Amino acid sequence: MLVKFFRYCFYFITVTVLVSGCSGNKAPVFEENRINENKRFQEKKNGSRGSFKDFSDDELISQKSSSFPPKNVGIILPFDKAYENISKSIINGMTEAYYSSPRFMANTKLFFYPSNMHSFNQISNRVRKDEIDFLIGPLRKENFSKIMDQISDDINVLNLNISNSKNNRRKGFFRFSLNPEEEARQVAKFARVRGARAIVITQNSNWGKRISKAYHEEWNNSDGEILDHIVYEPNEKNFSDIITKALHINESYARKNFITKLIKKKIKFEARRRQDIDVILLATDHNDARQLIPQLRFHKAEKLPVFASSRAFAFTQDISFYKDLDGLYFLDMPLLNNRDYLSDAIIESIYPRLFAFGHDAMNLITYLDQMGRNEFLTFPGKTGYLRVNSEGIVVRNLNKYRIKNGQVKLAEIDQRSLQ
Repeated sequence: MLVKFFRYCFYFITVTVLVSGCSGNKAPVFEENRINENKRFQEKKNGSRGSFKDFSDDELISQKSSSFPPKNVGIILPFDKAYENISKSIINGMTEAYYSSPRFMANTKLFFYPSNMHSFNQISNRVRKDEIDFLIGPLRKENFSKIMDQISDDINVLNLNISNSKNNRRKGFFRFSLNPEEEARQVAKFARVRGARAIVITQNSNWGKRISKAYHEEWNNSDGEILDHIVYEPNEKNFSDIITKALHINESYARKNFITKLIKKKIKFEARRRQDIDVILLATDHNDARQLIPQLRFHKAEKLPVFASSRAFAFTQDISFYKDLDGLYFLDMPLLNNRDYLSDAIIESIYPRLFAFGHDAMNLITYLDQMGRNEFLTFPGKTGYLRVNSEGIVVRNLNKYRIKNGQVKLAEIDQRSLQ
């Protein structure tokens, strides 16, 4: 416990120094001579490795086959108030990856550049002055073209977003992001194994619309049928009405009222839900999922499998959270397959998934050239099992989970024939 305490104290001080240094447009540098620090950061190096059965035919890339690490790595992140905690979480992950690697510490310096500098010329000038040979970033899409237009083609780049970068498929250019649409497509593929007929329940937000659109596209591509699409407002409080509408229970009550009025007698009645649904797809956050799933159980839909993206799950120590989501299938990082994920993730980062994102971004840089030449090479990262496709995009293959009896477990994949 004492070792952990000093470790996280060190992380806090490191991130504080980085952010304060960047805000003054000074790039903090990790010097080469701190190799002895590595001993303090080896405890959990292999703690996030999980299993992803769907990609068992892919070849796991060997650590011995990595290229020599670059001498100077530049990292462009936003440090304005709106993005401060996001960047801190990413830096936390990067620093753990850096201090966990003797090769990085012996050969590589890190330079941090705030993307909210007074001018983008200032960033390009600093990149040239610091002799950067590998660049990670930028994170914000709107800064991509403004920064990249001024960066030499000789510098390898791992861009931390997907959009607005399709025209930069030059050698040494790669893209990596926590793409919610790609995650939703994997959720739909997972759910499709359980049946062809689905209903979609979507939060009426930009994110909800993006996820539901990906659900629809993937479902249609696999010849499935979307029976109904229920949209609710983000401030919705009455989820019972949403569920009764989705399951046609309101129509069951309407039939009962019609018969009672017709025969003018009281009748014994038990509401019935529609019977043609195979699966339910949720495009919701974890707060809404906690209300929707118990309502599904209450309205006799407890046997219908419910699927969602990682946003339906939160890193929390609240036991009631897991009970509310009991039965939920979702996709998320291999990190969840580590028994210590809960306490570690909460302590390490405000945004655990962004912590893992930064960790993987740093570790990938010595493998990208090799992975770019072979799409079947897979890197076992914290955010997923990672491959590089023909467009230079790092594709995350996620683990499948189910919450059962208040515990997160790897899901058993039902291999029934598709209908």
